[in-house]
Amino acid sequence: MTIHYIILTHRYPEQFGKLVRRLDAPGVRFHVHVERSTELAPFRAEVSGAENVHFVEPRENSPVGDIGIVKATLHALRNVVESGADGLCVLISGQCWPIRSNAGIRAFLEGHPETVFMEVHEPPTADTVENGFVKTQAIMRRRIALFKFNHGTERNAYFLLPSVFSAEFWSAPRKHLAQIRYLLPRSERPLGKLFAQRRFPSYTRPYYGSQWWTMPVAVAQAVLRFVDQHPDYLDYHTYSLLPDEMFFQGVIMALKKERPALPLEGSTTYADWTTTERPRPPVMRMARFEQLVAMPPHVLFARKFDRNVDAEIFHKLDAHNNEGVLR
Repeated sequence: MTIHYIILTHRYPEQFGKLVRRLDAPGVRFHVHVERSTELAPFRAEVSGAENVHFVEPRENSPVGDIGIVKATLHALRNVVESGADGLCVLISGQCWPIRSNAGIRAFLEGHPETVFMEVHEPPTADTVENGFVKTQAIMRRRIALFKFNHGTERNAYFLLPSVFSAEFWSAPRKHLAQIRYLLPRSERPLGKLFAQRRFPSYTRPYYGSQWWTMPVAVAQAVLRFVDQHPDYLDYHTYSLLPDEMFFQGVIMALKKERPALPLEGSTTYADWTTTERPRPPVMRMARFEQLVAMPPHVLFARKFDRNVDAEIFHKLDAHNNEGVLR
């Protein structure tokens, strides 16, 4: 069985190189997407000579919460499928780190060769508290019902706008028209979309969950077929807020409707969304060590890590897993 690590990264090439060397083992391939706005050469230099590392093309710009992240993942999945190798696809970021040994990761995945490990939730029908934070029906509705238009690449550089045919648009017309005027020279996406009602595709339902998942290559093939057969699904999510936390959940649940026996469990990557620390999720530090090594068996990775903030947590985890410390 081949483990296909899909790594999405945009900074810290040295840490990326250490991650690849830490996970490298027989039967492992890496499919790496480096954000288009980031210089590629330092990342290539970190893994120079490694024949099992493949850089994904085309490269996408992937601001936080934007469709570029989904497109980058789809490009990587196509690379995996076209390689002809079986096994499992494991989606992680360049700031993830394993909390199990390579042998432990392989043993667990080989024991679950047909399972999709993905966090999937239905949108709340009322105000709920999840991971210590209130998730309201209104917040989730905005992700589904409103059009997202970027006016820059920075975090939160976007507007959410309703259709011009909706009562919501005309409840605050001066605000929405001012936003449109501001977007006109700045948006890469046609504002003409606002002259249509935004409706979620009828052949699946909205779900959400963590961006990070693991799926068999056979399921990845089915995901790509679904996307190719329903191009409007990708188009719909081009205007969604945080589509990377909805897109694949909707596809998997559509596939599961056809194949109810498809095994589905929680994500293989842990991130802490319960804290009030900003930005979220917080950087993992030494104080997290005992928590990380006590994670349930299906949790194989955690994020996010930053050697500039706490380098010792890397060494402690590697020593615990007898993996040799990467200095």
